[in-house]
Amino acid sequence: MNNGVMHSFFYFILLILSYSSVYSLPMGYKNSVMMMGDINANQITTDINYAISASSALGIRLLYIDIKGESPQIVKEGSITHRLMRSNKPGSQSNLWLFGGIGNLSSSESPSASITTYSPGFQVDYETRRVYLSLYNRLLRGSHINHDVFSIKGGFSLYKTTYDQTQPWFIMEINHMNGVKQSTQFIPTLRLINKNLYFELGINQKAKPNISLMYVF
Repeated sequence: MNNGVMHSFFYFILLILSYSSVYSLPMGYKNSVMMMGDINANQITTDINYAISASSALGIRLLYIDIKGESPQIVKEGSITHRLMRSNKPGSQSNLWLFGGIGNLSSSESPSASITTYSPGFQVDYETRRVYLSLYNRLLRGSHINHDVFSIKGGFSLYKTTYDQTQPWFIMEINHMNGVKQSTQFIPTLRLINKNLYFELGINQKAKPNISLMYVF
């Protein structure tokens, strides 16, 4: 994506946002542990974060990436997540999150030969009890490595619920990852949220599943 276009879109999103609930956050409350897993056509991702404050968390990140024309790659990283901005309004909230990670990448065929990686990124999200929007961009770079990810999500809640009930959402995601077999995906998704449990099941345009699970304890 052209850098000028991306930067303009990023600032436009910042201007229109005004909410994201706890369910859309990339970390939990202070002293909580968040476990996240994601399986899609391009990668398997596992994140474990410990929230050292209400706005920052430290963690570890493991990725198994299905590379186009090569053997799969494995990435192991230490990571940090920080909420840079939050804006609360009646019935809505917005957040700007920053990410960072450093680690190493190796091939599944040659696990002893590794490349140092770094992965800065951001997420901006907006949510009311009925509407959700997010913009996500995270680099994954190293020597001759570029597996940057860009994702846009938008959707709506099928109906309102109380905190103790499961709330279903319909989410449409457009996802692009550099250097993989299926670089761009269009993923209609059913999202289910109940208290501290979050589950997503989507199917991309080639009938490949996308499964996400998040639990905070």
